[in-house]
Amino acid sequence: MKNQIIRWGLKIWIGAAALATFIGGFFLIGLAQQPVKDTSPSTVQNAAPLPTLAPLPTQSSGRSFQRLPSNFNSSQPSTGPRLRTRGS
Repeated sequence: MKNQIIRWGLKIWIGAAALATFIGGFFLIGLAQQPVKDTSPSTVQNAAPLPTLAPLPTQSSGRSFQRLPSNFNSSQPSTGPRLRTRGS
């Protein structure tokens, strides 16, 4: 009986602490300073120009993907351990 009262009290205590923390967080957010709007002129004009990239070379066939080497075997098993199940 005493154990149940302690467990019940602990649940109430944790719930009250969580609720107080949640409400306290909203209170602190409400007290936070609002962002100040920038009244100075835009600094984008003073920004350095972006560098340009050279175009990528095109392949003779016009395809944009790379072919796999002829010795590539896609049926190779993975090197990790296999998971064995009994199946159904």
